[in-house]
Amino acid sequence: MSAFRLKFSLKIVLVLALTCCVPQSTYAYDGLSDFLEDVFRGLTGQKRPAPMVREAQQFPPPPEKEMQARKERLESYAQAQKNWVEETCELTDEQIKKYDALIAEQVKTSQKTRLNANQQQRGFADYFPIRFITDGAATLQFEGNDWDLKVRDILTQPQNEKLEAAKRKRVDQLTLSQRDRVINLLDAELYFTTDQRKVIEEHLEGRLSRKRLKLYSLNPQNYYLQYESPVPLLSNLSDGALSEIQNKRLDHVRNNSSSGPNSEKYITFMSNLGVDGWYKLLDESTDSQKDRLTEMAEVRIHYFKNEFDLDEQQLRHLRIAAKGTVVYCMQDWKASTKRNLEQWEERMQQQQFGNGNFGFSVSTPSSSSVEQHQLWRNTLSEMGIDSRKDLTQRDQEERDARAEYLVTLLDYELWLTTEQREQFKKLLQKRLPKNEVQGYEYLYEVVQIAIPLARIEEKELTTILEPEQIQAWKTLKKQFGFNGRNVTINMQNQGQFSFHIPD
Repeated sequence: MSAFRLKFSLKIVLVLALTCCVPQSTYAYDGLSDFLEDVFRGLTGQKRPAPMVREAQQFPPPPEKEMQARKERLESYAQAQKNWVEETCELTDEQIKKYDALIAEQVKTSQKTRLNANQQQRGFADYFPIRFITDGAATLQFEGNDWDLKVRDILTQPQNEKLEAAKRKRVDQLTLSQRDRVINLLDAELYFTTDQRKVIEEHLEGRLSRKRLKLYSLNPQNYYLQYESPVPLLSNLSDGALSEIQNKRLDHVRNNSSSGPNSEKYITFMSNLGVDGWYKLLDESTDSQKDRLTEMAEVRIHYFKNEFDLDEQQLRHLRIAAKGTVVYCMQDWKASTKRNLEQWEERMQQQQFGNGNFGFSVSTPSSSSVEQHQLWRNTLSEMGIDSRKDLTQRDQEERDARAEYLVTLLDYELWLTTEQREQFKKLLQKRLPKNEVQGYEYLYEVVQIAIPLARIEEKELTTILEPEQIQAWKTLKKQFGFNGRNVTINMQNQGQFSFHIPD
């Protein structure tokens, strides 16, 4: 047998043996196919082609103005952080010098990374307020194990111990504030009793991120900022913690559509449905929204039953009032929506939109429409329950939580001490509007952080903040446009939108 035939036979035998022994997996067959290719290339004298090397995708560099604004944000943030470390550990001049050099190095690295990163698909740049302090943002260079190790190398052992204790205390404060934010979001839909709030507080222990700010919304979206639903945080809640109607309401919140008849926020009408289709959608939505409003009334009945120990007669009276309240609320909503549809019908007949398809949205009945209705209030009053006082107390608790959460947002940006947090909270409780800014749920934190920037004068900060923190405040404020109570936000795609801060 010739050497060529012997070599060929041995390779075929080896291939057959491998085919019988190799497990049935994609990875095994991938390797086997490479082996077979090598065998037959060897027989024919061909060489395996060199692997194709793809060039890394290059993105156009950001404008110089943007890079400079980003650098200012990073430097002022890092200096505010350094000020907090200095307040905690009493740094020496030599340590401050080393820390400044470390900041310069990190800023340079971050800026270099940004030059070849694609940010065009995001509504906001990575140094924009709120996104700046969430996952994937520019400030990642100033936290985590690598950064912590570099800072530890500057400090002495006693300083490091003091710093770690202060960091744990700070994270506890930030996490507690986020917990209350989550509870208030859920409470608006489920109306927790006092005892239930305590159960939820205990349940959320250890379930919230202690690393970075997480944003929560009952209608999360990810284009502008990375929002998550808080509903999964209630998974594995102890049996009986929520009532049957609360669980039903929670399921509907969890599974709500974004803009259909069952939507929790708004209903979208498209022009291609035609006017008849609009009114058909309105009829479908009316039934769904009536069920939704009935659930809202029932969770409130559950609340008053447990908080005020109502007897059966009072419960029957309240349930009858709830049915009437829902009917009246739905009549008002449907009439208002019909007027809205008539206006859009008129605009369509005038061909204001040409022949293209367009859509518009109508808000669903508010979750507070039940308790604000006079029939509901009068019924509670007849039972000796001052609904206005109860609502005032709940509103005050919610307002306190809003102020605390806003302090937390500022703390992430400015690195506040415990004393500074308290000073800011007292100041914000006086400056917060009585009513929330409506219609910006997907930018809630951005809108909230603009309020103190608009309402607190720089001279007021000198008694609270250190110079480094005031500089961080200034670079934060520069991201917005202010004209009295009107605020403008510039988007990364050159677009912009505005909102008005209420009294």
